[in-house]
Amino acid sequence: MDLPLFAIQPQHVVMAKSLALNNLRVTVRPAVESDSPGILRCLHNAFAPYEQLYSPAAFLDTTLTAATVKERLAAMSVFVALTDADQIVGTLTGFQYSGQEGHLRGMAVRSKWQGTGVADLLLCTVEDHLRARGCSYITLDTTDPLKRAIQFYKRHGYEPTGKIGTYFGMALFEYKKDLGADTRIVRDDLAVTQRSKNAAIQRG
Repeated sequence: MDLPLFAIQPQHVVMAKSLALNNLRVTVRPAVESDSPGILRCLHNAFAPYEQLYSPAAFLDTTLTAATVKERLAAMSVFVALTDADQIVGTLTGFQYSGQEGHLRGMAVRSKWQGTGVADLLLCTVEDHLRARGCSYITLDTTDPLKRAIQFYKRHGYEPTGKIGTYFGMALFEYKKDLGADTRIVRDDLAVTQRSKNAAIQRG
């Protein structure tokens, strides 16, 4: 049964997209401390291809340790994407940086789940969370090696601000998105993908 585009829930989208891969449903929820090992595994899996392009200190700060993931869970809103088998396949952190500014960090999706809609679901969920906390815009910082991630954020309305910082010897580029009704655009895109996936499944 087709759902209205603007009424479709992200978990329905990801379920449909995941079924085309491995018959598993993915849901997103706030992380708890017992998720720490799975978050670390997810971060290391997602960023392993870029390790040689990062400075050692930047890679360690990005992929975290048992101590720093615990600190992040205590200080920020960490979300995880899980399969029905309770495997963490994605994670994203958001927090209210100052005033109306929300900030994203730590987006990671396990390699075999990239391109399936998990990242879209995580982003929609965290954007909604920050909007509910009173944020009117969101910023994020990213590095040049993460070209695929940069294109992902651009598709979701994030634009470069021109601010360039440093991150353990690497250039760090800031992106910004003004929050508003544009989340429905994201979900429209997902809904179209869902229908395409459903058609592919039916064609079998």
